[in-house]
Amino acid sequence: MNVLQFLGIYPDAIEYAAEKAEAAMEDAGASLPDIDYMYDAVRDSFKEKELDLENVTDSLISKFFEYAKSVLEKELSRAEVTYCVNCNDSHFYVNGEEYYKGDNTITDLRRGIDIPSVEMTEYGNIPALRAALNIEDDDILADLLNGAEDKHSDSLADIYDKDGYEIIEDIDAAQVLMNFEAFVLLLENGKRVYEIKVFDEKADEERIVRADRAEQLQEADKLRIKTDMALRSLKKEGCILDAEEEYFLEKHILNREQYSSDSIL
Repeated sequence: MNVLQFLGIYPDAIEYAAEKAEAAMEDAGASLPDIDYMYDAVRDSFKEKELDLENVTDSLISKFFEYAKSVLEKELSRAEVTYCVNCNDSHFYVNGEEYYKGDNTITDLRRGIDIPSVEMTEYGNIPALRAALNIEDDDILADLLNGAEDKHSDSLADIYDKDGYEIIEDIDAAQVLMNFEAFVLLLENGKRVYEIKVFDEKADEERIVRADRAEQLQEADKLRIKTDMALRSLKKEGCILDAEEEYFLEKHILNREQYSSDSIL
């Protein structure tokens, strides 16, 4: 046993944790000063005698991970960061998924779903909270365009005889589908209905397609997870909910926890 190990200091474990924390912040798009200050903050912990001298290694790893957690949750409102510390067996999680330096766990979050506004509405005769969706992930959006159906069981891909990615290109180029909106209808019982509404100026008509079953989509899990993140971030991003909307959202989330079926979107 060398002297550092005798003192409870394992440099490799500390260095690995610091590199992971730094990489996570870089992936989240943090500024260079924010990243550099992590080392100053940990050094200050020494000066202020904030470390647990009985377990210096874990105490240092905790400081690095806690700093990275605060930066990530500031940069990415959809991020929920947790970690566990045990020397070389320390782990850093983002939305329940373990983060490894170089993977896409965090960068994928920057291409997620945002909710800019909500309003009370009805789905049939059932009260619902309609949340507008800004879908930044083209794979999720193309999947909805291919899978969501109208009352005749046709998707937009069927209607326009194009796949979802081709329709996205049309939207980006302002061709055919001039006015495009995506929503999720949140029902009090915990179920969700995804809705895409377009106004086709060429045909001079509105088209609405909906998805309410996971089997309609190839990326159902991804859509579900990123919608969950967007809903968690509503207050963080400053979307103001009135009392009725907030109560309804809480009921939706509470009742949703009872579902475990793979068929639920």
